[in-house]
Amino acid sequence: MNPLTLLLLITMLAATGRILFYRRNGARFRRHISVLAWFIAVCLTGSAIGLLIRPYHDTPRGIDVLILLLCVRIWRDKGNVARLFGGGHGTY
Repeated sequence: MNPLTLLLLITMLAATGRILFYRRNGARFRRHISVLAWFIAVCLTGSAIGLLIRPYHDTPRGIDVLILLLCVRIWRDKGNVARLFGGGHGTY
């Protein structure tokens, strides 16, 4: 497994964990944001499992960089998916 694939795997699992352990702390509940967060967590987890089972070698590195940027943004926003897509200004 090359270093970029390993970095991708670790960041996907970290971002999934960040979404799973997100605490609202008084922020309002919005079902569509909750479904979106669930979908992102499932996709990231499925991709991480796929990397563990069968590492790929022919995917463009641009896709890997986009996934890394998404995961970094999820981590920076503390798992707040509403803030990730522009909603929830000022709510952490």
